[in-house]
Amino acid sequence: MPKSQFSHVSEWVFDMDHTLYPPHNKLFDQIEILMADYFVKVTGLQKPEADKLRQSYWDKYGASLTGLMHHHDVDPSDFLRDVHDIDFSVLDPDHGLNDIIRDLPGRKIVYTNAPRNYAEQTLNRLHMQDMFDAVYAL
Repeated sequence: MPKSQFSHVSEWVFDMDHTLYPPHNKLFDQIEILMADYFVKVTGLQKPEADKLRQSYWDKYGASLTGLMHHHDVDPSDFLRDVHDIDFSVLDPDHGLNDIIRDLPGRKIVYTNAPRNYAEQTLNRLHMQDMFDAVYAL
């Protein structure tokens, strides 16, 4: 793809998860397990009931965390820290993708609804830590 095709673009915005790395890396599978465990711990429910509650909060509020904050007085920082404490070794850099992103003209910005530490570890593991002009995280 010729660079001139994108010369008019001044800013590129990327969503981090499942955009900078493929879903088959199963990073989110780890987060899902930790979220389920967190719900069990906070609510005192058995896993099947806790999973139903988590889904109901997702359906009602658009985020499980919002339900935990409203109904269980959960500190969002604690939740986000706990559920993003994962094994990043499942991520491998995609050097072809890195070259493409690096060669794009203009500013490059990445967003995630995860904590900054998660964003930094993800970008480091993907060898993208110096490719973005800004990283927006929780």
